[in-house]
Amino acid sequence: MTFEEIERVIGAPLPPSARRHSAMWSNNPTNWVMTQHWLAAGYRTEKVGMKNGRLVFRRAAPDVPPADAGGGSFTRTFGALKGTVTIAPGVDLTAPMSTSNHQRVTEGLKILTTVLAPYVAQALRAEFADEWWSRGVLGVLRKDQRRDLPATGTDEALITKLDAARCLRLMDVRWHDLFRRKLSDKHRTWIKELISTRNEWAHPGSVDMADEDAWRALDTMTRLVEKIAADAAERLRALAR
Repeated sequence: MTFEEIERVIGAPLPPSARRHSAMWSNNPTNWVMTQHWLAAGYRTEKVGMKNGRLVFRRAAPDVPPADAGGGSFTRTFGALKGTVTIAPGVDLTAPMSTSNHQRVTEGLKILTTVLAPYVAQALRAEFADEWWSRGVLGVLRKDQRRDLPATGTDEALITKLDAARCLRLMDVRWHDLFRRKLSDKHRTWIKELISTRNEWAHPGSVDMADEDAWRALDTMTRLVEKIAADAAERLRALAR
């Protein structure tokens, strides 16, 4: 199925990141809303070709239930594959469902990871070729950050192992020899700030994160990814409002 055929089915354009990053078409259910729906419809993606804009949806057993019933083109796409889906009027699948500031930042970190993981992997592969994982990732991360990481794997599988903490760490350590070529010194400042933010998020106290701290975290994420993926920046900006 081509990207254009998918757009005709859903009646809307795909987000720009879907045409730039193969990880957007992985079968990780936490990846993005669209993934949850093709898995729930009983399909898995294979043979993703970013150059020719084509992929295969292979019939398989359903993996996960779909996100809460909602509207939008993504649901219509995989409703066409599985059957009829009833959409509640006015419901937006992309709207954050969290209520606390900690949950809003959690959602922001998920969006941040979907942008940074393929971006970091692409930069490391360009520098280290087939050794991008062994030299660029395992050779840089601390022992505790390498915990549970595989020694080898396909690019698609390895990219799913890069969470926000690892991506930010890799960008910081490889700043001078890799990432400063395309990003500004302000981006380095935002990276360091988000490393601290992520560490604080991982150890929440009994009181929710302050409004100003949550806004600052989401605003910094937005600024960091704005040059890399404008669509993700808009999602983060909406969370910060």
